[in-house]
Amino acid sequence: MLSIQPIQSISVAPLKLEQLTPGTEAHSKRAFVEMEQMFIHQLLKEMRKSVPQSSLFGESRGKAFFEDMMDEVFAEKMAESGQFGIAKEMEAQYRAQQLHETVKQEIAIQRRERELDSKPLESILVK
Repeated sequence: MLSIQPIQSISVAPLKLEQLTPGTEAHSKRAFVEMEQMFIHQLLKEMRKSVPQSSLFGESRGKAFFEDMMDEVFAEKMAESGQFGIAKEMEAQYRAQQLHETVKQEIAIQRRERELDSKPLESILVK
């Protein structure tokens, strides 16, 4: 069963700048979490639109701004908790793609080496 951790219990250590250099695992993992955060934020905004508005507090730009900020914080905490699993799935697909590309490159290198091995040395050397 899916459970979401209470917001108070989530603690995420901030990453150092050197950990976020492009190409590092922490950089790509952070990017996936931020992508999940944007998705959840959009989801919360759309869900809020489906709730009938109450005339108790009235409508104001301040209220709408506060609700959007609150949705953004909720989305951040939900994404960091990993309970949705979107970032994990995206990372798994990314890793599979990287592995596939690496295997393709290795196969191409091996084919080229076999081709060079099968040719006479004189045909390889440029005069």
